[in-house]
Amino acid sequence: MTLDSDKITGILLAGGNSKRMGRDKGEIEVQNRTFFSIAVDILENACDEVLISTCSQKPGWKGYRKVCDEIRGIGPMGGVYSCLRQTNTEMNLVLSIDMPLVTPDLLKALMKEGEGADMVVPALGDGMPEPLCALYRKGVAENIHEMILGETYAMHELFPKVRTRILRIGKEMPFYHPDLFLNVNRPDDLQRFMAIMGKDEKD
Repeated sequence: MTLDSDKITGILLAGGNSKRMGRDKGEIEVQNRTFFSIAVDILENACDEVLISTCSQKPGWKGYRKVCDEIRGIGPMGGVYSCLRQTNTEMNLVLSIDMPLVTPDLLKALMKEGEGADMVVPALGDGMPEPLCALYRKGVAENIHEMILGETYAMHELFPKVRTRILRIGKEMPFYHPDLFLNVNRPDDLQRFMAIMGKDEKD
């Protein structure tokens, strides 16, 4: 495969079971927009192509290339691994569908830090890095495969195995938000997100 070094692929992790939410997170609608459409818009504003990590065939998700996990039941690592194997570009931006406050400007900031790194991972201040909103080189798939063979599925365990750069997000950055990496996993997280947006969820 000849990789395109001038373009970047967005990888949307949309294949979770949403057990804690109790319904498909991608179909949650706030301000007349679904979480799926919010995430796709974020990626399309920063990327040339978007891959959807999912094994579902939802009618509203037509027009996007979908990648089903090659290895099921290992969480987000399965989606990242499978999509990195299928991407046609050297650099790839991964975003989980349940991080609706991430902005294209943040993703572009990650891209600017990509020279000489295999991964660029953001962290809010002194907080933990967020591997589900990060820049990955395609070759990282080989390192992930080794982890899978060793039954190690925590994404943060990947950091010391590759050239990882942490981008600390401070208040001086224009895209800073105290809840930038709010992960909407549960109904109370959704209520918090709606409070931030200042709007009620559409029934």
